[in-house]
Amino acid sequence: MIKTTSAALSWESTNERYNKDKEAGNIARKVDKNHHDIVTDLLAENASKVFASNLADKFAVYSREKMIFSSQAATNCDIATHIQNEISGSAQE
Repeated sequence: MIKTTSAALSWESTNERYNKDKEAGNIARKVDKNHHDIVTDLLAENASKVFASNLADKFAVYSREKMIFSSQAATNCDIATHIQNEISGSAQE
């Protein structure tokens, strides 16, 4: 299972989590912006590779609102496009 959102919202949420953890006295995980961008840039490609390997019995991708891909219901297996559309903010409702 993968959960994705737009790259901008992901970065914002990463910083919010860091600040909340720090304020609560917990160990706060600061993420470097360059590392975050590398991960978001490669997420669609890496998910596609995992899906194509057939090592997972089920494969699903969720946005924050809903499931956007399911290997069990897929008629179009272009998982990378679904993820990239979500990351770029161009996902259609």
